[in-house]
Amino acid sequence: MKEMKGRKILLVSGWLAVIAAFFTGTIFPAIAAVCIGVVLKIDYDEQRKGVYLIIMGILSGLSCPVLGTLVIWYMDHKF
Repeated sequence: MKEMKGRKILLVSGWLAVIAAFFTGTIFPAIAAVCIGVVLKIDYDEQRKGVYLIIMGILSGLSCPVLGTLVIWYMDHKF
């Protein structure tokens, strides 16, 4: 059976995608993080790390639009 290598590079690229999704405000790095999490969970049998990447990818992808909406709503009602 072929030995599967590349767990570390997938983990590093997944977490970099989570960070990029949080700070840039685009959804594409978040989608990449979720996909990498699914690959880690299914192909590499890294259940916990895969689920963490999936959850953090979703949260970081939604954080900037939600925070932006809250700031705009706050500024609209307070100023």
